[in-house]
Amino acid sequence: MTILEINRKRLKELINKELNINELEEIFFDMGMELDKYDKEMLYIDITPDRPDMLSDEGLARAIRYYLEIDKFKDYKFEDSGVEIFVDKKVEAVRPYIGAFIAKNLKMNKGKLNDIIETQEKLHGTFCRNRKSAAIGIYPLDKIMPPLYYTAESPNKISFKPLNTDIVMTGFEILEKHEKGIKYGFLLKNAKEYPLLIDSKKNILSMPPIINSGLIGKVDESTENVIVEVTGITESRVEQLINILSAMFADIGAKIYTIKTNYEKYIKVYPSMKQNSIELSNDYVKKVLGLNIELKEIEKLLARMGYKVTKINKEENKVELVVPFYRADVLHEIDIVDDIARAYKLSNIKPEIPAVSTFGNSLRKTKVTEFIRTLLVGMGFTEALTLALTNTKYQYDNMNIEAKDTKDIINIPEAKAKEINTIRTWILPELIRALKANESFGIPIKLFEINDVCAKDDRTETNYKNITKLSVIITNQQATFTDIKQILNMLMNILNVKYIVEEQIHSSFIEGRSGCINIKDKNNKEHKDIGIIGEISPNVLENFAWRYPIAAFEINIEPFINLI
Repeated sequence: MTILEINRKRLKELINKELNINELEEIFFDMGMELDKYDKEMLYIDITPDRPDMLSDEGLARAIRYYLEIDKFKDYKFEDSGVEIFVDKKVEAVRPYIGAFIAKNLKMNKGKLNDIIETQEKLHGTFCRNRKSAAIGIYPLDKIMPPLYYTAESPNKISFKPLNTDIVMTGFEILEKHEKGIKYGFLLKNAKEYPLLIDSKKNILSMPPIINSGLIGKVDESTENVIVEVTGITESRVEQLINILSAMFADIGAKIYTIKTNYEKYIKVYPSMKQNSIELSNDYVKKVLGLNIELKEIEKLLARMGYKVTKINKEENKVELVVPFYRADVLHEIDIVDDIARAYKLSNIKPEIPAVSTFGNSLRKTKVTEFIRTLLVGMGFTEALTLALTNTKYQYDNMNIEAKDTKDIINIPEAKAKEINTIRTWILPELIRALKANESFGIPIKLFEINDVCAKDDRTETNYKNITKLSVIITNQQATFTDIKQILNMLMNILNVKYIVEEQIHSSFIEGRSGCINIKDKNNKEHKDIGIIGEISPNVLENFAWRYPIAAFEINIEPFINLI
């Protein structure tokens, strides 16, 4: 969560109501937040991470006013500014999307300016993933000559005075010497050209996502009119952020004007005022929450969370509603039901004993893994539990696999622990590390592990999935392919699974002493290459500083789930 600091007097002014600490704590809890601490002047609130629209004073106050039924759904209306941004195709390779709007008549003061900057940084650190997915720029409109051009240029050809310095720097120098360049330079580390936002007079506004220009990119207490710009790696994130910010500036009191972004093949207008209309079934609400709520009551509860019900269909027991355009967290009907539960108050939902008698049972996958685990323990093996987070050195380099040549690597950027930079995609390297860590116990050693590894999968929502694998390893003075094949053969016979081993060259194993494992299920359907078996290469043994031969196999357990 992110801490929002807000002056108690300021919050009272924004919601136009006096609330004591107990009332505030209850409201924050019901809305999924927590009052972390407070004193006579300030409140420190843990904002729920799925509500970036509440990371500003105005956004928080807006949500509270809806919740207290002080306000109803606000239909924001923005006018066309006539300003355009032209996007150069060169930015596609580094940061392809941009959106912007104009906010006029801000009536800026020191407090308002600080609030805007703090909101910008809170959004950068959370919703923007440390500026990786998106970054915000705010500029004084009166110093800029539209139209604007979003392009990219070679770093050594970029030259301007970045914010908070009087020195002209190149793109390279900004990343090496400027405070923001040092902090966020990793975002442009491998880029051949850096993004630039310039106006019609070729004045540089900024080098997104790093730093604004000190000449025309600085907003101060005298600034009344601004251009707010967002660049990002996905169009959806840019649009969401623009919508959040435009609502915030509108609530501050500014008049908002749209800006047109011209891409090579299409045009986008920001902020997007397209209303997201959703049909919600009351039967679905009842199924999820277990509550019998009248449609009129649902309408009232939705209004408390900022929605607008446009139609009540009593015949089909449904409502049609409009989602506020700044709500980036509403992706599915379940998100709306979650808001209904919050407006209803979770404390008002009474637990009930189910009307039917039910019995818990283990999943088939659990039964299969437990059965295999029991078999291997009976064969004299010791179970190991290794860590899923590891290093590419162990997963690939030490296993004689060129990390740059495999597409399986799942990198963990900016990991706090230097030793960790990836998630394991197979267990065997970690078992060899376990051998080394337990070298003092002497040989022979027989280890196994049944656990999850991670794999890339474009068909899933996250583009990744977990796969359960079994890795078995034996080491002694003469561990051979025959030894480990006997273990695999015994396991398959007990499981009553037909299998064959086909010779396969694998850089982690001795050539001619390894193979891939294929099986057939009950329907005679063949599952090819579900695993690998063989004698570990001497080079791998040397890399792990292990003195004795190792024979091992690793198989994917998923195809076995319906076999026993």
